[in-house]
Amino acid sequence: MYKILVTDGGYSHSLEIIRSLNKEGNLVDCIGHRYCLSSFSKSLNKVAFNQSVFNIQNINQFLVFLEKEKYDFLIPIGAQSVFLVNKFRNEISKKVVINLAPSESIKNCLSKNRLLKLSSEIGIPIPKIYEKNDLIKIIRKKIFNKTVVVKPCSELSNAKVIYTSNIETINTILQSKEEFLIQEYIKGYGVGFFAIYDNGTLKEFFMHRRIRENPPSGGSSVCAESIFDEKLFFYGKKLLDKLRWHGVAMVEFKKEYKSNKLFLMEVNPKFWASHDLAIASGINFAKEYIKIKPNKKSLKNDNKYEIKYLLHNRFQWFARDFSSSLFRPLRLINVLYSILILKSKNNLYLKDPLPTLYLIIYAFFSPLAKSKFSRKIYDIFSRIKNLGFKTAFIKTYSELTGIPIFRFSSI
Repeated sequence: MYKILVTDGGYSHSLEIIRSLNKEGNLVDCIGHRYCLSSFSKSLNKVAFNQSVFNIQNINQFLVFLEKEKYDFLIPIGAQSVFLVNKFRNEISKKVVINLAPSESIKNCLSKNRLLKLSSEIGIPIPKIYEKNDLIKIIRKKIFNKTVVVKPCSELSNAKVIYTSNIETINTILQSKEEFLIQEYIKGYGVGFFAIYDNGTLKEFFMHRRIRENPPSGGSSVCAESIFDEKLFFYGKKLLDKLRWHGVAMVEFKKEYKSNKLFLMEVNPKFWASHDLAIASGINFAKEYIKIKPNKKSLKNDNKYEIKYLLHNRFQWFARDFSSSLFRPLRLINVLYSILILKSKNNLYLKDPLPTLYLIIYAFFSPLAKSKFSRKIYDIFSRIKNLGFKTAFIKTYSELTGIPIFRFSSI
């Protein structure tokens, strides 16, 4: 039995990782807020460290905590957590085992420009990138009629992805001081190559295709299916091999409808939100994570890889799938068909009822967040989920009254 610390207890895939590791007989704590999603699970031992102080400013407090608790493994889940652990990996790795890729490889993944440049150099297809000056010249001629995707350059940014063909919108973005990546829009569906590496050698892999996303224009999976795609395997493995990977990663592509070609979207140097599907299909990457250690290679590279998971296995994140389809009748029919006729597996578990209730209540606030009033309510619940009740209350109070309170205020 291992003693394991999982970050970001407010994420649904953190919850599933905690459940799966507890099922194997491990004692699992999390970093989160007092009333985060995972705190309601029977599988969690305790919320051991507060998410609000898991940051650069309080890193010494975290190191003292690790020294006291004596964990065997630390599993960072969110991008911010990976960034923080990577930044202080030398200090943290003296207290607990962390399975992260080389520092420079993680930095390459968190920067879209660096990742796309590297990928292009080794022959992996990427969407066309519009340079700022070239796009300004095209817009001035008013002949631009293509849809573009505007993304933040950093994986750590909270800025939303924008899909637009409107010249005025594009021009406004170009005038912004923020750094954006502007790419051609690939009309297709999302596919992913998921892997765990042991010091540069592929250990296990998994692939899926997205069936439905939230939002539909492009977002996280709410319904997906396990697949095998030879080209996807080749590109995903080629990129992670080049990065000398260690630990888990998701390599995300878009498969174009018209040509069936794959185009790289991003690499997530962390556990992904759809990890539940991999577990349901027979590959538990969290379980594999605690079998490896940095700088202690346990595998020989024999270049023989087998499909060890169930193919064409469909999985729904049902509460979000249903709630995001309420006002889309045709999509709602597909959602109900998936769960009632196809008997798709989902992440609602009656054996662990409180988190299930939490997910249902939270998901159903989304379609109601249309008016300014309901948007405020939704934002408050979102803050409570991610930040905890105390911090959420203080931040909201400060914004409404204009009175800053301690370090919690965003004013």
